[in-house]
Amino acid sequence: MNNRICNTDDLLPPQNVAAEELLLGSILLEPDNFAQISFNLPIEAFYLTAHQKIYKVILTLYLEGKNPDLTTVAAVLHDLNLLEEIGGLNKLKKMVEQTIATYNIEQYAALIQEKYLRRCLIDSGRDITSLGFDFNSRIEDLFLKAEQTLFKVIQKKVSNDLLPVSDILLDTFLDLENRLNKNKLIGLSSGFEDLDSMTQGFQQSDLIIIAGRPSMGKTAFALNIGFNICDKEKIAVAVFSLEMSKQQIIYRILSYKTSISLIKLRSGRLSSDEWKIINHALKELHNLELYIDDTSYCSISDIRSKIKKLFSKKNNLGLIIIDYLQLMESPNKFNNRVQELSQITRSLKNLAKEFNIPILVLSQLSRAVESRLNKRPLLSDLRESGCIAKDTILINSQFYENLIVDTIYNNSIINYQIYVLNNDKKTITTYSINNVKFTGYKYTYQILCEGGLYIRLTSNHKILTDSGWKRTDAITIKDKIYYICNANLYDKNTQIVVKSISIVNITYYSKQKVYDLQITQYKNFIANYLIVHNSIEQDADLVLMLYRQDYYNPNAIDDNICEIIITKQRNGPIGTIKLKFDASTTKFSTLNLPYRKDKFN
Repeated sequence: MNNRICNTDDLLPPQNVAAEELLLGSILLEPDNFAQISFNLPIEAFYLTAHQKIYKVILTLYLEGKNPDLTTVAAVLHDLNLLEEIGGLNKLKKMVEQTIATYNIEQYAALIQEKYLRRCLIDSGRDITSLGFDFNSRIEDLFLKAEQTLFKVIQKKVSNDLLPVSDILLDTFLDLENRLNKNKLIGLSSGFEDLDSMTQGFQQSDLIIIAGRPSMGKTAFALNIGFNICDKEKIAVAVFSLEMSKQQIIYRILSYKTSISLIKLRSGRLSSDEWKIINHALKELHNLELYIDDTSYCSISDIRSKIKKLFSKKNNLGLIIIDYLQLMESPNKFNNRVQELSQITRSLKNLAKEFNIPILVLSQLSRAVESRLNKRPLLSDLRESGCIAKDTILINSQFYENLIVDTIYNNSIINYQIYVLNNDKKTITTYSINNVKFTGYKYTYQILCEGGLYIRLTSNHKILTDSGWKRTDAITIKDKIYYICNANLYDKNTQIVVKSISIVNITYYSKQKVYDLQITQYKNFIANYLIVHNSIEQDADLVLMLYRQDYYNPNAIDDNICEIIITKQRNGPIGTIKLKFDASTTKFSTLNLPYRKDKFN
C-alpha cells in the first residue's frame, strides 16, 4: 500500500478546458442555448482567462437583449481590443467547428461548475490553513472564520434539478391534509392569535427582528413569546441576554406568569396568598425547558458554540432569542458600525439556516423616530443605510414628469409610481414609493458616466455593475454600470432597454442633504437613469416593530395598547395588530374584539 502523501503544489488546479470550449461553441452556434445556463454559471467558473473574457461578452450581450452569436461576439471583442488576446477569430471559429451537438450544454456547464467548485475548495483550504498561524485571534473566532470560508464554497453550488409537478403533488396533498386535521400553524405559535394568523407562526430558519425605541417593551414581548412557546409547544427555548441578568429575566417571567407586579416581587412585600401563587408558579416554571445565558458582549461564534452544545443535549430546541443586536460583537474589523451590524445579521441568518430554527433578535431603532411628528416606526428606522443626494431624479410613470427626491420628501409625495428593474434583470416595471426618509447631511461620491449621466451617493449605497451590486466606495473606473437606454420614458410605446455604460470619473463630492427611499417588493429603483439598490432590504425574514402611543403621550386614548407593526414579511402580508400591555407585570395579552380591527395589506 502506497502511503506517500501527494504534494498538491505540483499539481495543476482542477479544470476542464475541453468542456469550456464546447460550451462556448454551443452558445456561439446557437445563442438561444445561453438561457439554459446563464444564471447558474459565473464568469470565474471558467479556468482560462480567454474563456472568461469571451463568456463575459456573451453575458453582456444577453443582458442587452442581443444574440451572442459568432459574428456579434467577435465584433464586440474587436471593439474592446480583446480579440487578439483571446486567440483571434480563428479561436472562436474552432470552438464552433468542434461543437457536434448543442443539446449537451447543461452537461458541459455541470463539468465546468464541478471543476470550479474544486478550485474554490482548494483556495478555501489554503485560507483555513493560514488561520492556524493567526496567534492574535481566539481559537473560537478562527473556527467561525473557517466554517464561514467553507460555507461560502458550499453556497456556490447551485442545484439545477427540476422536478415534475407530479412528484410534488402527493407530498403537498398529504401536508395539507395533515394541517387540516390538526388545525396547526406552519410554524411555532407566538401565543397571540392575531399575530399567528398573519405570520402562520414563526418559520424554521427565519431571522425575526423585534425593533423599537428603548422602554417600548421589546424584551417583555420577546420573553412573552419565548414563555408561550416553551409552555404550549413543549419545546426548548434559548435566551441570550446581553443586557439583563438571569435573575432579572426570571423576575419578569415570574411576574408575567403570576400577574404580580415586578415592584412587589422585587420588594418582597407579598401577602400569604401571593406567596402561594408564586410557589405554584415556581413548580410549573421548573419543568420548562427554558435556557438563559447572560454573558455580556457575545459574538456569533460564542452563541453558535453554546447552541451546538445545547443541541447535543437537547434535540428539541425550537427558538433562540437574542437581546439585543447592538450589543453583539463581530471578530472582523470594519470601517463603521453599520457594516459590522450588517455582517452580524447575515451571520445570524446563516445560523438560523444551519440549525433550521427561527432566531428572534431584538434591535434598537435610530433616534430619527423622535424627530418626526408621527412617531410610529418605519422599516427605514431599523438601521442607517446608503443614501442618495437631494437632487436625484426619479421618473413618475403616471404623469411622465421628473420627481426630485428633495421635493418628494418636502411635499410628502408617496405612492407615486416610479421605475424599477424587474426581478428578471432584463426589463423595467413600475412600483410605488412607500416612504422617503431624510437621513441628514452626509458626504457623497459623484459617479460620472459617458454621455453625462451621473449620480451622487453615500459611500455605502450600492449600484448595479457588470460584476453585480457594488458599494459606491468600492467602484473603480474599470467597472461598467447599468442604465436605462433608448428609453423615452415619457412615451409608453418606447421599448426600454438595460445596457452597461463606462465610468468617466469618480470624485469625492461634498456634504449633501441625503435621503433613503423605501420600496418594499423590489431591491432597486431607477435614479438619474441608473440602477441603484433599495438599501432598506434587510437580512430579516420578518420585522416586527413596537409602538405605544401612551409612551409619548400619557393622556392618549389607547392607554396600555401596544401596536405590533409588521413592516416586512418575506412570505406574508404586512400590517398592524394591537395587544394589551401591562407595564407593571410586563405582560402582553390579546385585546377584546372591538379593539382588534386593523387594515392588513
